[in-house]
Amino acid sequence: MFRAPLLFLFLLALALRGNAQPLPDRRELSGRVASTKSVPVGGAQIQIRRKETKASAVFWGVAVLSNVAGDWRVPDAEDGDYVITVTAPGYETWSAPYTLREYEPSLRITLQRKVSLTFTILDPNGQPVQGKTAAVFGYVTKAGIWQLGNQPGVALGTTSLTSSSGQCTLPNGSEGVYHELYVAVRGVGHMRWMGKVEILEGGTQHFDLQLQKATAALQVKIVEESPNPKEAGRSLGAAQIYPQSVQPLQISDKTLALWLFRQNDLTSTDGTGIVRLIGLLPGRYQIRVTTPFNCNLAKFAEVVQAIDVVPDEEKEVAFRIPPCSTNTPTLQVTIKDEHQVPLANREVRLFCQPISETTQMNLQFEEAAARRVPFSSMRRGTTDAAGKITLYPFWAGLWRISVYEVEARIPFHGAETVDVTPEGGQITIATALNPAIEE
Repeated sequence: MFRAPLLFLFLLALALRGNAQPLPDRRELSGRVASTKSVPVGGAQIQIRRKETKASAVFWGVAVLSNVAGDWRVPDAEDGDYVITVTAPGYETWSAPYTLREYEPSLRITLQRKVSLTFTILDPNGQPVQGKTAAVFGYVTKAGIWQLGNQPGVALGTTSLTSSSGQCTLPNGSEGVYHELYVAVRGVGHMRWMGKVEILEGGTQHFDLQLQKATAALQVKIVEESPNPKEAGRSLGAAQIYPQSVQPLQISDKTLALWLFRQNDLTSTDGTGIVRLIGLLPGRYQIRVTTPFNCNLAKFAEVVQAIDVVPDEEKEVAFRIPPCSTNTPTLQVTIKDEHQVPLANREVRLFCQPISETTQMNLQFEEAAARRVPFSSMRRGTTDAAGKITLYPFWAGLWRISVYEVEARIPFHGAETVDVTPEGGQITIATALNPAIEE
């Protein structure tokens, strides 16, 4: 009575075996991790993951550590295509595709160590720069490669100039060959350093840099058009500007001109709608304005302008955009110190983060986009005599508002939550002041 079911199972097993794909061969996957000076790197993490998502495989990956000799091995890996990523403290992350097959040699992985760059920065008059923040941008190729080619530029970071000698250190530079560096100190000047310096493991490099005076400036005002042609437009905060193209006076300075432009605050100030750009290279800039949510534009062409900036002058230009939605609210923020005294005529930044009404946690990006509100927003403005600042446009919902000094790296000790309705909202934030770092 059991013959029929047993026969069926036997035939089913034969059919599955006939259709099954053979698994890849297995063999050892191994390698060695070393620095650019061929010193073994122990304790490096080697993460191996299979590249194919539909492969007939049992082995999909593993993470192992290198030993004191820099060696690592996976004894029973399957042939196939992988992506191997190697990380180690103090080194740049290494990642590359790798195919394991018969007679394939073991991997030899060279990690690039993070290095320090030391700068002495002088102003255009030859005096050390103090109490400012320097931004550094450069072209760096891998160690041993001297050709720049199409190597993209690397933002190497910012560093505070606190020493009276103008000396500062950028600790997270990348090991390799430095062909070109741009350094800018907002409001002071900029410098382009040209050269070929190879910085290897554990090395540092000192650069003496004297800034050139950046003389061009541009003030952009962003105004929301009034539905009534007889009325003046309203200044619009939270709009963003950026260049679509730059034509400096010398064509070789295009990268520098674009980078210097982006060292400025590119968000319009609440209350005035102004973006003030300083330290620009003279030339022609084609600038586009992007507006906040609820202020949608019918035609982007209406907010793109070509603007000529000349040395030793500050040019002013206005961008006029269509009105925001009629139900766009405002948020009035009153800022007081720890003794409840209003902070009058104080320039501040306000970090605005949307909050979930149910979880009281930060709103996720997808939900913020669905509600047509920013995922987060950094606003900037100046309080009035009563310590008040009005943010327009704003968005209905629950928000957490934190107060920052404009030039400080740390916030005031003040943050509050406010429920903004379509009619608007009000909030008072009491703060304990921290020293500002001038920029």
